[in-house]
Amino acid sequence: MKRIAALVLAITLLSSTPVIAADLDLSSMTTDELVALQDSIKTELNDRGYSANDEIATGVFLVGRDIRAGVFTFEASEHTMINIYDDMEKYNNLDYLSDIVVLEGESGSIALADGQVMEIVSGKGRLTEDKPSWAP
Repeated sequence: MKRIAALVLAITLLSSTPVIAADLDLSSMTTDELVALQDSIKTELNDRGYSANDEIATGVFLVGRDIRAGVFTFEASEHTMINIYDDMEKYNNLDYLSDIVVLEGESGSIALADGQVMEIVSGKGRLTEDKPSWAP
């Protein structure tokens, strides 16, 4: 009887152990399984505060590491306050280069260079890179 209980416990533990991503063989999964996995990942990211609809929210972003350098348009989905700093030292000293306020439903242009820091103090929105029609 103890062996049966131990076997049932072992099977229960093995079936409830989460799958490690390194061992996940995506090529062996059906399309339905992949879609279900994608939905689960999106749900978990949303639960953690990440917006799966390409919105960027409060946080500190180092240009060149977290976001690439370039000229961007920020379209606010809610009232947003953004500070730009020349570097991490200036960020740590709260010595910002510019502060930007974008009202809900409006947009503004943001130019970011490598090494700068963009801090979204409050709000969220969509950040899209501006590419001139003549650019490759």
